[in-house]
Amino acid sequence: EKWPDRILVTDSQRVKDPIKWRKSSVMTTRWRLVNGTQLYDIDADPGQKRDVAAENPAVSKRLQEFYEAWWAELEPTFDQDCAIYLGHPAENPARLTCHNWITTGSTPWNQASVRSAMGGEAIVNGADVADFEASRELVKSAVDTFGRLDVVVNNAGFLRDRMFLKISEDEWDAVINVHLKGHFCTSRHAAEYWRNESKAGNPVDGRIINTSSGAGLQGSVGQGTYSAAKGGIATLTLVQAAELGRYGVTANAIAPAARTRMTEAIFTDMKAPEAGEFDENAPENISPLVVWLGSSESRDVTGRVFEVKGGIIGTSDGYRDGPIVDKGSRWEPDEVGAAVSEVIAKSSVPQKVFGT
Repeated sequence: EKWPDRILVTDSQRVKDPIKWRKSSVMTTRWRLVNGTQLYDIDADPGQKRDVAAENPAVSKRLQEFYEAWWAELEPTFDQDCAIYLGHPAENPARLTCHNWITTGSTPWNQASVRSAMGGEAIVNGADVADFEASRELVKSAVDTFGRLDVVVNNAGFLRDRMFLKISEDEWDAVINVHLKGHFCTSRHAAEYWRNESKAGNPVDGRIINTSSGAGLQGSVGQGTYSAAKGGIATLTLVQAAELGRYGVTANAIAPAARTRMTEAIFTDMKAPEAGEFDENAPENISPLVVWLGSSESRDVTGRVFEVKGGIIGTSDGYRDGPIVDKGSRWEPDEVGAAVSEVIAKSSVPQKVFGT
C-alpha cells in the first residue's frame, strides 16, 4: 500500500554539527528532492539521472516547505539526549542514540554501545560495497583496526521487482550493481589480502559467506533482475571456492528465507506467529549457520550453497550433468528434435519457478 502524502526526510551527514540541507533528501513515493534543489521523478526515472525541478516548481516548493518545518522542529533537540534502551537494565544494557552529535563521549555510529552490548569489538564503515576503491578501504579498515581479517559476509541487497517486460535498464543496473558487484568488490580485496598473507608464510583460515536466494537458484516470477544477480552469486561462490582454497580460504553461500524489510512487503504469509510459538520466519534463525560457516569448524566445507529457513538447513545441488545421447558424429538439424526428446525423457523434472 502506498501513502501518496507520506513524506520522508533522510540525512547522512553523521557529524557533530549538521548543516541544513547538506546531504539531505525529502522523498514521497514518487518524488525525491536532494539538497533542496535537485528534484527527481522516481517513477519515470528510477536511476534519478534527470533533474526535473524546473519543470515541477510546485512539487519542489512543497517538499522544501516540509523540510523547513521538520528542521525547525528538530534543531532545538540537537543538545538533548534521546536514547533507546535495549534489553533488561540488569543484563548488559546497551544505549543507542540517533547520531553521534546528540550524545557525548561515543564514537561515530555508536560503536561504544555496540561493543558494550555484544561483549566484543566493532567498527562501522559506510562504504559503498559496489565501489571498487571504497570496498578496498572497507577491507583495509577492518585489518587496520583488528590486525587481521578472518571472515567476509556479503549480504548487501535491495529489490526493484517488475515483470521482465517492464524492467528498465537503470533498474537492472542498480540491482546487479549492489548484489553481484557488491559481492565481487569486497571479496576481491579480501581475497587479495589473504593471498598476500599466505605468500608471506602466515597462516590463513579465511571465510567468504555469500548471500544467494531461492530466487537465484530456481527463478522467481517478477524478479528477473534479482534472480539473475542471486544466481550469479551462487556461481561466483563455486569459482571462489575452487580458486581460493590454495590460500586457506573457503567460500560458501546461503539462500535464506526469513522475514526482513526486503521480503515482508512481498510475502505476506511471513507474519510473526502468536506469542510462544516458534517463528520459522524470524531472521535470527539464519544467524547460527552463518556463525558456524565463519568458524574454524567449517574448514573442510567449501563450494556449497545452503538453504536455510526456520529449523531447516539443507543444501542446493544446482546444475549437474544429466543424461546424454551421443551419436558419435555431428547431428543433422532434423535429427536434433528426437535426441532432445530422448534426453528430456531421461531427465528429472525441473523444479518450478517461484510464482508459477
